[in-house]
Amino acid sequence: MHKDHLPHPCLSPDHFYFLDEFNIRLSELTCGKMMFDYDQCVEHNVNIPHCYFHQGKRPRVRYTAIMLKHDVTLISSCYQPSNTKLSLVIMSIDEGRICFNGVWLSKSQIALVSAQSSVPFVVNIPAYTRVLLAEIDDTGKQLREFSNALIPLDVNQQYMNKLRITADITDRGQLENSPLGGTRALLKLTTELQQQVPPLRPQSLKGRSRLPRKVLIPKIVSQMEQDGITPFSLNRTAEALNISTKTINQLFKHYTGFAPKRFYLLMKLFAFRQELQKPATESVIQAASNINIDGWSRYAARYQRLFAETPNKTYQSSHKQQTDTA
Repeated sequence: MHKDHLPHPCLSPDHFYFLDEFNIRLSELTCGKMMFDYDQCVEHNVNIPHCYFHQGKRPRVRYTAIMLKHDVTLISSCYQPSNTKLSLVIMSIDEGRICFNGVWLSKSQIALVSAQSSVPFVVNIPAYTRVLLAEIDDTGKQLREFSNALIPLDVNQQYMNKLRITADITDRGQLENSPLGGTRALLKLTTELQQQVPPLRPQSLKGRSRLPRKVLIPKIVSQMEQDGITPFSLNRTAEALNISTKTINQLFKHYTGFAPKRFYLLMKLFAFRQELQKPATESVIQAASNINIDGWSRYAARYQRLFAETPNKTYQSSHKQQTDTA
């Protein structure tokens, strides 16, 4: 979709954020991190407020509507909000499709994540797709079991219609003046789920390891994040987890859309950006050293290609803002 044909152009510009601020808000909400690849960011506009984020509150539910101008992947190793009674519902506001843990949601499906299930999840969101994140203050045992299934849930079409109306109202910033029909439908849906039998988790990927996938993904990502002096090695990780490199490749491509090595590269580039923006960072070289970047010239070129600015530009802009606000 072309940038001149945004859905609902009446959206308030007050709810559009810069990429980095949007990422912080989204991370706080989902306990995850945002990632995109070179070819996914079709518009190099990290320094233009183009990420839509708007919230509305209802009894027992907080709604958040989001939208970006490029494809993005949201990755959470474990959904653990400060309120351990929360459940998070993720759905498309329109009938545009989003992908949850490697499965594309149909127009009558939602994703459900419970704070008490401690499962990882990945959501792939195409460009210009409006998405609703609904935090529900209700986590029963049955909802936890549904969350543990790691797959989308089928929802009665009548409920979906009411939820989409509420989602659209949230997106337009008119939730406070609307009826409670969608919220009642959402709460009724969670109540009905408590009475149903949770779906079975997909069959485990074949391989030597007996660890469930909800354990494998965080373990692998953790090794990537804590590579220390020795860079991440797929072979070494496979050996440590008693699993084949082929299984790890299948796992990452299915859940994240990225091959493990690509995922690792992008994760390092996003971590480098965060390090450049920290107040305590005194130079670009220090930022690179802090996250063990090897091959500086290569990383600098990749960084510029991904974020459309040099590492030095990110560092100078961030620290100038910090100086101006001091």
